[in-house]
Amino acid sequence: MGVQGIYENGINYTFEEYTKLAKDGKSVIPLTLALTLIKNAQAKHSLASPSMAGSCPRQKAIENKEDFFYDLDMMRFLVRGVLAHKLFEDSPIEGLKERRVKIDTGDYKLNGCVDLIRVKEQEIVDYKTVQKFAFDFKTGEFKEDFLWKQNYLDQINLYALACAQGGIKENEGEKIGKVQITKGSIEYYCFDVSSGKWNHSIHFPITEQSIEEARVRFNAHIKKIELCIEDYSKFTYSDCQPWHFFCKDYCQVSGLCQRLPGGE
Repeated sequence: MGVQGIYENGINYTFEEYTKLAKDGKSVIPLTLALTLIKNAQAKHSLASPSMAGSCPRQKAIENKEDFFYDLDMMRFLVRGVLAHKLFEDSPIEGLKERRVKIDTGDYKLNGCVDLIRVKEQEIVDYKTVQKFAFDFKTGEFKEDFLWKQNYLDQINLYALACAQGGIKENEGEKIGKVQITKGSIEYYCFDVSSGKWNHSIHFPITEQSIEEARVRFNAHIKKIELCIEDYSKFTYSDCQPWHFFCKDYCQVSGLCQRLPGGE
């Protein structure tokens, strides 16, 4: 069950078939990008991760139970993120980059990948991409409020929990152990630079209280996903109102969602 391959130009391809298509130069996207997308698509549903904080419970339940194919047209946001993270990974920025972590939330065991851990600075940095930044129509001033998303803050707090638990994957010869994190940062990069603004950072403290609150919220959220996995009708399309904006252009299982119990 889960993602089976890539949908392109009206045809479903298994990952193996799409890899061959890309190697033969017949795919819409080049081989290197195709292989990266396939790797991300396969990993996305293999294990629970902090990125599931704030996700649509019904979407995650369907992805867990049903077979589906990733629609390439809906993967543009993933393409954008993959390209940006590749640039960050290859940059000269100092710190632990793209580091795997393990997290114990009490109820769940998670795996995640942290963009940047700056051990000496006790800071975690997460990189996000957006299509456009928001500006006030009347004053023309930049609007930062839409960048403060609770699920993004919770994600970084869960990474901080991993660091405190000694869950950072150590490479050969490394001894990292437990790391205290006191600061979190999210660096946003915008692909539409017509406004003249292409990046913006937000910063916030990481405390024992913020980590605990994030842990509790995450556990409660995953329980909603489990409830929906048990019975789709227990978490209907109407219950997913906060995520409806996501359905049309970003949800890979929106068609399935409407046809399954509770899809209304």
